[in-house]
Amino acid sequence: MRKLNLLLPSINRVTHPSLCKCFRNNGEREIRIIGIDMNQGGIGPQIADVFYQVPPRTSPIYLETVLEICKKEKVDVYYALGEEEAFSASKNKSVFDAVGTKVITPGTPEMLAIATNKCRWHDFFEEKGIPHANYKKIGSVDLIRTAAFELGYPNQDVVFKPAVSKGGRGTRIITSKDLSQEYYATVSSEPKMSLESFIEMLSPIKQSEFKPLVGMEYLPGTFYSVDIISRRRSTICHTEDKNIRVSK
Repeated sequence: MRKLNLLLPSINRVTHPSLCKCFRNNGEREIRIIGIDMNQGGIGPQIADVFYQVPPRTSPIYLETVLEICKKEKVDVYYALGEEEAFSASKNKSVFDAVGTKVITPGTPEMLAIATNKCRWHDFFEEKGIPHANYKKIGSVDLIRTAAFELGYPNQDVVFKPAVSKGGRGTRIITSKDLSQEYYATVSSEPKMSLESFIEMLSPIKQSEFKPLVGMEYLPGTFYSVDIISRRRSTICHTEDKNIRVSK
């Protein structure tokens, strides 16, 4: 099978060495990785076959820059990672098709608009009758306390997270437990806070600058992140705790 040129954005991400290893050890064909990132000082230039420094994703010339790289390197596949990049790339698939580059994204623009907003996809689940965690949409600091108690606090821990965020960024587990005693009893990577501390942390934010939150019931278990690549509802591979797992 012929060699493929793969464009991988945000090549400096900590998960990308494992992702590159997975692509190269695919057992089917040779894959040449063209890595791009706004920072040229990370691991990216070391793990990619070719590296380009690009503007931030928020730049008006970002997509144009990526398209030019696709033309220059004869990119076969553009793996559009990240919510903003996936959304933009999915809307502009025809532009990349015109230069011979196929775009891999998590879905259509309509689906991504729902999937990238935790409030929207909880609403979607509710509308479709799909089982989901109990949740509350929060549009101001003043609503945090009420939402916490409606979700079972203080008898139950609750979770607050930004409606739009990447991975676990901004996630807080709100608990009434004595965190000082828990600290001495065990070492935990879970981002736990008291309700008062959480409200105090967000109180300085002006209402015009407040970004919506979603409050959810706390589901006990291991705290970790998972990234998945799938095709037609079947898992191809996934990363868990930074270790790549391949599903046959």
